[in-house]
Amino acid sequence: MANVERYLKTIETFTGESLRRVREMRSISLFEICSLTKIRQTYVEYIEAENFVGLPAAVYVRGFVRLMAEALQLPADRVTNDFMARYKQGIAPAAARKA
Repeated sequence: MANVERYLKTIETFTGESLRRVREMRSISLFEICSLTKIRQTYVEYIEAENFVGLPAAVYVRGFVRLMAEALQLPADRVTNDFMARYKQGIAPAAARKA
């Protein structure tokens, strides 16, 4: 547990990768996080990989990230705001490529 707390102090911005790392450090499997949050495994994998194009509408992503943060005992507001800022930056270029 001390390793998790030490790692959390080094995070400037929460990313999909940092969510995955905390999940693994807390010994929570992908199956367990999906069971706890009722989020489809595919979406959890996309969030952790920051595969923004594969995710549903932003309103759903915001809710999913909040649920994951709460399940991982992280500051939900900060995690959600950090991730959604990255999501908005990442989704805009992807949408432009589709056009």
